[in-house]
Amino acid sequence: MLARRSVLVVDPLDETQEVLRAVLGRKVDVLAARTSAEGLALARHHNPSLVVLDLECDDSSALLLGRFSGACPSGPTPLVLLAGSRRQATGLPDCEIVPKPYHYAPLIRKIEELLGGLLGGTCQPLRKAA
Repeated sequence: MLARRSVLVVDPLDETQEVLRAVLGRKVDVLAARTSAEGLALARHHNPSLVVLDLECDDSSALLLGRFSGACPSGPTPLVLLAGSRRQATGLPDCEIVPKPYHYAPLIRKIEELLGGLLGGTCQPLRKAA
């Protein structure tokens, strides 16, 4: 049996964690951390399929992002960064940037797109059936 995919959300806001858990939780495990240190520990232990990281969480730096990218035992993990500006995300490792303020629907679509790409595009959309 294949291991279930997981998404690690590193964001100090309960709202972001709750929304992503509610929408994505039926198809993937959603792990949540409020600080970058907690997030790194979870990434090393759980080896998530994808990490969503708020750049304003603990004033995250490019060095910290490099650690997230290489934290998982299976190799580089895709990063989705929630950034206040493109300039804030300059010089960062290869990642997807979702500028703030953001709406949840485009963020969720980006996560679905990346998770689908991890499986060769065979992933079904994570939206609830009507």
